[in-house]
Amino acid sequence: MAQSQLRTSRYTIPALPPDLLRRQRLLDFLYENIHRKLNLICATAGYGKSSLVIDFVHDTDYPVAWCRLIEADSDLAQLANSLATALQVAFPGMLSTLPQVAAQRGITPDELAAAWVHEIETSLADYFILVLDDFHLIQDSPSIKRFFDVLLTSLPEQAHLLIVGRIIPPLRFTALAARQEIAGLSEEHLRFTADEVQQFIALRNGLRLSTAEAEQLVAGTEGRITGILLTTHLMWQA
Repeated sequence: MAQSQLRTSRYTIPALPPDLLRRQRLLDFLYENIHRKLNLICATAGYGKSSLVIDFVHDTDYPVAWCRLIEADSDLAQLANSLATALQVAFPGMLSTLPQVAAQRGITPDELAAAWVHEIETSLADYFILVLDDFHLIQDSPSIKRFFDVLLTSLPEQAHLLIVGRIIPPLRFTALAARQEIAGLSEEHLRFTADEVQQFIALRNGLRLSTAEAEQLVAGTEGRITGILLTTHLMWQA
């Protein structure tokens, strides 16, 4: 039972955190680029990637399929199962043959990508967003890299891919960039500003920081929210 719930949770959109700070400048960026094939959100832990994406998918009116990747998804057949499950959770009643296709002996990443593109084109008419969280866990697999390289060149118009991870994936983005079909947020964009720090500490702790105090926190933590939380805790414990 517990294992089944754990598997299901990988495909369930997480609930909004009670102390979530709406970072409107970043939400605006995601909306402004939602028409592109791919949005990347890449930063090391502690910059609020997950909170931003959770806020975005709860806010948007588009259907969202969610897949939190694990290391086992580095296997092409396992990834096919995960992608199929994510879409079936988002679109109940959707039938998928992708796992059966992936199980065929000798199936190549190119063939699997083509099969999935065909499945999306024939099964889903409306625009939707697919979130792939923790992409860094699978991106070093050659077959996975090839699968996504092929997928991104032929992703159907009704699909928008949102990849979230700790480092920029080693995929071929040149063609996407040339067609202006890719956008992204890095640590530089995700760093909390002094204004956001003031808002967040007021929301979470009911404390009012001066602009100077907030700027000092940003400088000392590089705008990383985990560092900000630890520093403010130590400040008010002293």
